[in-house]
Amino acid sequence: MSIVVQAGVTAAVSPGGELTLITPGGVRYFYTPEATAVWIALRQHDGDLDAVTSTLGQAWAVSVDRLRDLIEDRVADWQELGLVSGLPPHTHLP
Repeated sequence: MSIVVQAGVTAAVSPGGELTLITPGGVRYFYTPEATAVWIALRQHDGDLDAVTSTLGQAWAVSVDRLRDLIEDRVADWQELGLVSGLPPHTHLP
């Protein structure tokens, strides 16, 4: 599955690693450095969640199954806000 950033959404990363996503209308959303890593990996891997999960799982030495759920949760939030598209209906509930 491929996640696509919506047209006009821009991103900025602070010196401390925090992510700011900005809508075309100027609304700003702020995220942790971990979310920054997810955003960057999504961009590097053309929205391929499998590649993102594999890359971050190796970098962080964590279970890819649990990590995939966390990444899908983050992307689902971004989709709800209209920042990205492409995620099917969310099915991973705690």
